[in-house]
Amino acid sequence: MSRENLFTVLIPHYNQQDLWKTAVQSVLQQEYPFIELIIVDDASDNFDSCEVEDFIQKRASDNLVKYQILKNKNNLGTVKSLNYAHSYCNGHYILHFAADDCLYDKYVLKNFAIYLSNKPADVLGVYGRSLKCDKDLQPLDEDFLSINEALRMNTQTARQQFVSLLYSCVFPFGATAFLFDELKEHLPFSEEYFLHEDWPFFLRTTKAGKRFSFANFPALLYRAGGVSRPIKEDTTKVRKLLFQDYFYLHEREIFPFTQILSGKELTELLKHYDDVCQNAKPLIAETQLIKRYKLLFYNIRFLEAFWRQLSLEQRGLYASIFIMFLTTITDTIALIYMWKITAPWPSVAFLFIHTMIFIIIFLLLWKEIALGYKNMKYYLFSPYR
Repeated sequence: MSRENLFTVLIPHYNQQDLWKTAVQSVLQQEYPFIELIIVDDASDNFDSCEVEDFIQKRASDNLVKYQILKNKNNLGTVKSLNYAHSYCNGHYILHFAADDCLYDKYVLKNFAIYLSNKPADVLGVYGRSLKCDKDLQPLDEDFLSINEALRMNTQTARQQFVSLLYSCVFPFGATAFLFDELKEHLPFSEEYFLHEDWPFFLRTTKAGKRFSFANFPALLYRAGGVSRPIKEDTTKVRKLLFQDYFYLHEREIFPFTQILSGKELTELLKHYDDVCQNAKPLIAETQLIKRYKLLFYNIRFLEAFWRQLSLEQRGLYASIFIMFLTTITDTIALIYMWKITAPWPSVAFLFIHTMIFIIIFLLLWKEIALGYKNMKYYLFSPYR
């Protein structure tokens, strides 16, 4: 067997109990002739390597050339686990997917090998359809990325795909296969992140000029609400780590590169960011969020985006405050000039009348002014935004 034909499937596992059996079985039933299977467990509570090995040996066919079961002594997180496991991979092709998901059918690896062998040079990875499923892996009639959107992104340049990735991780990493030698040029995955190996990777590679191509075949059954996508209230630790990765990713990979966005695009990005911030509030004491004013260093159109998010009433209020402030400055300059060239008493009377008008306006609008100041300060400087 030549290495040029070997397909490595790498499955990271963490506390997925018996769900790994479906994932492993989906690999063992593949019709591809030369398969290497590597499972890496990230110090799960109850992971029995002997049980996994016995399961594989009883079901493996001749096309399983080799397999290996790795187990971390300590919980390292998805990113470090994958980086560690890559040193054991030997295939020409490689695919990673989580132990709570599974391959769609027995032709997945064969299809990936065909598409990877014929891909353009600027394409780093090929991804198939990733079908969202319930907790029992029953399809929900929804793709991770819709077919129409995936086909549209096939026409995009790497730079355009990078812009699309600024808003969310649109590519399904578990349904993306690579030529391993090409992937190595972009490894290891950034260990600044604990759970997010995919989104930072896609951002950095598209920014470096590499595209990802969609192959229109079903590749993965994706269990929505898995360990890496927590939906239970008792997964506080995992949610905290996900939020930390999310905010750090924005600070390092996204906000410094928003100059290429229009004001409307930046507004959409900030709205999505704000929604996540709201969800992070229960963990805010434990999670370091990005201060919004940092955006001013990256993109002056941030102010335009901020203005777009205001209601007409808020815009009117801020405009009134600005006009009042500007009027006060110009009137003060005029009064100083009048004081020098005329008798002081007319100037004092004028200043008194002006001050009374200003006080009346302030008393009438003090609540709105205070709220406007509070909103502006909160928007720019609060760590919750």
